[in-house]
Amino acid sequence: MKIGKFKFFLPILLLLLLASIVLTQTCYADSDYLNQMELIPRGDPKIDQLKEQRGNAHSSYEPTGIFLQKDEEIVVTVDEVPEKLELRVGQWGNYSGVIGITDGKHDFASGKLLLKQGENRFSNTLTGGMVYFVNYSTTQTVHVSLSKNKNVPYFVQGETSVEEFKASLETFSTVPFMEFVNTDGIATIRMDRAKDIFQEGNQVDRFMSYVSRSVILENSAAGLDFNGIGIAKKAKQRVHVANPTNGAGKFYCTDYYLGMHSATTGDREVFKSGDSMTNWGLFHEIGHSYQNPFYTWENMGEVTVNIYADYVQSHLEGNNSPYDAIMSPNNKNNAYRHPVARYFNAMKNDPSWNMAEEIKANPGNYHFAALGMYVTLSRTFGYDFFPELNKLYRATPTAELPTNNDEKKQFFIIMASKIANRDLTPYFDFWRFTVSAETKKSLDALHLPQLEKEIWKDILATEQEEKEGIYRILDKTYTTPYADLDPSIPFITIPFEEMNDFSLEKFFSNLRSEPIASPVRYIGSDFTDPTNFNIQEGRAYFENDRLIKNRYSVNAQIFPTNTYVMSGQNGAYAALDYDKRTHELVALGNSKQILQNIPTNIYPKVTIYSAKMKEQKFYAEGYGRDVGSAFAKKLNKFKLEENDIIEIYHRESTKRVTRYIDGKKVSTTKDTYYYIITADGWKELDTTPSVQWKPTTHPIGKTLTVEDFIESYDNPISGDITFSFGPTAPQTVIKQGQTLSNYLNQSVSIKAANSLFGNVGDYSVPLTYYFEDTIVLPRHGGYGTLLTYDKDQKKLVAQGADPYTMNGSNPSTIPLVTMKVTYRNKDKVPTQIEVKNSTKASDFTAMVNKQAIGLDVGDVLEIKHTRVNELAISLDTDSKNYITQALTAFVEGNKYDTFSGPIQYFLVTNKGLKLYQNLEEMVGKVTVNYVDEQSHPLAEADLLSKKIGEPYSTTPKEITGYTLKELPVNTTGFFEAEEQTVTYVYVKNDEPGAVSIDHVSDIDFGTQTPSNDNTMITAEKQVNSVHYVQITDSRKEAGNWTLDVKQEEQFKTIGNHLLNGAIFSISNIYTDTNKENTPSITNHQFELTFDKNGQGLPINIVTARAGEGAGTWRFYFNEPTTNEPSLQLFIPGTTTKTIDSYSTKLVWTLSMTH
Repeated sequence: MKIGKFKFFLPILLLLLLASIVLTQTCYADSDYLNQMELIPRGDPKIDQLKEQRGNAHSSYEPTGIFLQKDEEIVVTVDEVPEKLELRVGQWGNYSGVIGITDGKHDFASGKLLLKQGENRFSNTLTGGMVYFVNYSTTQTVHVSLSKNKNVPYFVQGETSVEEFKASLETFSTVPFMEFVNTDGIATIRMDRAKDIFQEGNQVDRFMSYVSRSVILENSAAGLDFNGIGIAKKAKQRVHVANPTNGAGKFYCTDYYLGMHSATTGDREVFKSGDSMTNWGLFHEIGHSYQNPFYTWENMGEVTVNIYADYVQSHLEGNNSPYDAIMSPNNKNNAYRHPVARYFNAMKNDPSWNMAEEIKANPGNYHFAALGMYVTLSRTFGYDFFPELNKLYRATPTAELPTNNDEKKQFFIIMASKIANRDLTPYFDFWRFTVSAETKKSLDALHLPQLEKEIWKDILATEQEEKEGIYRILDKTYTTPYADLDPSIPFITIPFEEMNDFSLEKFFSNLRSEPIASPVRYIGSDFTDPTNFNIQEGRAYFENDRLIKNRYSVNAQIFPTNTYVMSGQNGAYAALDYDKRTHELVALGNSKQILQNIPTNIYPKVTIYSAKMKEQKFYAEGYGRDVGSAFAKKLNKFKLEENDIIEIYHRESTKRVTRYIDGKKVSTTKDTYYYIITADGWKELDTTPSVQWKPTTHPIGKTLTVEDFIESYDNPISGDITFSFGPTAPQTVIKQGQTLSNYLNQSVSIKAANSLFGNVGDYSVPLTYYFEDTIVLPRHGGYGTLLTYDKDQKKLVAQGADPYTMNGSNPSTIPLVTMKVTYRNKDKVPTQIEVKNSTKASDFTAMVNKQAIGLDVGDVLEIKHTRVNELAISLDTDSKNYITQALTAFVEGNKYDTFSGPIQYFLVTNKGLKLYQNLEEMVGKVTVNYVDEQSHPLAEADLLSKKIGEPYSTTPKEITGYTLKELPVNTTGFFEAEEQTVTYVYVKNDEPGAVSIDHVSDIDFGTQTPSNDNTMITAEKQVNSVHYVQITDSRKEAGNWTLDVKQEEQFKTIGNHLLNGAIFSISNIYTDTNKENTPSITNHQFELTFDKNGQGLPINIVTARAGEGAGTWRFYFNEPTTNEPSLQLFIPGTTTKTIDSYSTKLVWTLSMTH
């Protein structure tokens, strides 16, 4: 990079120059101008690691050559608005006793700053460290200025001369690090460890060339190239060599860096290296960062890594594979071949011996035996075998890649056979590497040529056999598909819910294979990571007739809609949504394990139910050991129907789940969420029941239950719903100091609990109390005492807790109010209470309630008030909204506060209290009727009247030609406020014999769930019987009768809640047809209807003409073959339903027609 070179337009330049002056003067006197850098986009190392199918992330670090001391500040000015740009200050690895560095392994934990446009300030309070930038973008170049210049020996290969570098070793001799950079690597080396080495000759240049040569060859082994295209394209990340004071082995590899520590001499040996130095351990550790995880299975972690070391060593001048029989200067012995020979010999002597047995027998020395199976392929088919194999793996769509050890093994057999263009079954059979029946079937489908040589012998070939290539296959039949990308392709975006239809096919043309022609076809598109909503690579896949694939990438972006994203130990691993166009679940994942550290824990669980969760349709779960793509594959494209419910659970969801609604991220507060399928997509389901509330207006003092509030409800999920009052239950008694308005207008909390899911709803419902059967006796200044007749409890209840006198302006002890209760039951002693002017309202209330006054119909409450018809005394403003007088009565739906005299009489009736202002008005009436069965009068009615509460008694009359049918239930009683009727019904005397209805079956429609849809219900079957009506005609001259039926009134509850619009219908009426003189069934099928007043209309069912119907007949109401009742009840969906029992009465009438 060039320092101090400005490339800005003039207005910006002026601003920067001003800033430069300020920073130079106030921060760094040794700096004449700002250190400017251009940061190219290098991408996210972890994303590219997955994309390139490598074992470890490389480095996106951009070195600056600056060491920042602990607590020292650096200022960074960013010109653009960066996509994601970080400042990093620190160093990789564990350090001890290094100047400027705090002992320990701190990496960059305290040295991170997310940069924004403009000025950014940072200091590391934990440790000193080297300064780096990380530009995570894949498209954006960013320009920055730093308030500090290079202050360590810094060598940029190709830009910095060796002489300049050596001079800087003396200029900056007290800093802890020197740093070397080229296009392939970064090396941050301790001064105290290697300054002497890099002072010699041009060693710094030789060393970085060695690093480049190694990295280039490792890239090549992986089938990657910084200048490659498609699947061969290597991300712009480099290998970063760190030089900590200690670590594992001689070298170690982990994410972001390669550790060459100083606990051994291994680091100095490498620092002294030349261009072609062989260092198997170094190639091995770098190889870990390239190791393909999809053909690295259990126990192969330290095996397949050596494919890359072998490749590098074989391509350095003067070196060979460690298995070669031909000796080279750096391959002095064949110790690597001994484990292979041992394995071959064991297989020869033991037919059951395989690599698993070899590993058990030689747990520390099996690696090169196992490696032999791999490198034989590159030895016999050429060293481009694994580069091409790696490319083929990368060209494979994520969903097709293996996810467990067994799948990896079988997939490797197929992929290796494709690269070899031969069925390698004999080869793997020799190695006792199991080829499954399914894999053999897949290989057969490829129609590959047979393996023509015993290539497994090459690994132990003699020097002569190697020279002659006895076991090697030289013909190159591998050919790669290619396509041309339209250069005008736009930036592509796609909603996650449409990802199953993602295609890049239209942007490519000129499909071909090279170097050997083979037809090419487009096979699909995907994204690098379908759970990532940043700009990333959209990938198109092509395949030729050899079934070899290639992949091309374009910049694209997925955006979430109503998407549910699951994250594990390494970030997002799977995401779910719903495609309303295809009615399918969209579930896509990547190759990250969910939580590999806790492999046996279940983290996600997805259950798909039918509407209202009545039936489970599908279930999938994921363990910590599972990878995202495998879990998502279980769910992807599952067909869904409208109203299906998806239950999604995730352990530790608050930190592992990200949810979006209409593209906006929302907070996650619970482990389980529900989604319902609608015509417009899937939506988060509110598990709260939808409640239809009853009118919440009730008389004061009424003891309420939740049933008094709930008309009906709809439960969107399964489980039984229970409602209960929450923290604010109905307040039935007025409190001290409370206003009438506050008491009469309340807010009640109601909770809904689901038997399966716990609390699912919290409601706030208004409650309005009104005065009914209440007498208000104000105190001085307020409403005073309320006397209410509680019809449910049949008692008088007093309210009013204020401790103020009834009339504070009159100190006399003369009674103000006299209350007397006279009981219908003359054996009960009347109750009387006197209230003086000086009596407190709260005491008046207590006196009444202490008496526990029970009231029955006919009892009389007498109130005498000396201030009747006068204004209440000093009444407060709120109370004036309801009362103004000294006595107010709310009875019979009316308000009374003007009376004819000082004494008022309140009669207890079935309906409540009835007001009489004088006793003479308290007269009840009884009418006694004498009628036949058709309600025709047979004698003149008797009219009785007497004081209400007095008893009455009636007797039947003797009527010629008629016999009393039965005594009515109310032949005796008491005179009530309402007029009463006593009816005596007579039957006309007839000739001997009779016609009668013997039996009518009860009808029960069972228990039903309230629904908003139209519902047709069939009656429950009778136990051991069927539904019928039975008629017997035992007269000598039978016949001349009819049978009618009517529904007396509409179905209703005990509380008179009607089931409006319900229609009761009867069909399939039949009787025995093998008897003579069968009566005629006039209506086989009908509906029961009502007149305009809601009274049932009779329907004629059976008619017996003269001579018909003799004997006993049954008329059935069921399907003859199945005995299913043919009694149905239609209930409209619009009808308001309450949770209660509904009933009605069918009246069957047998009438004579002569």
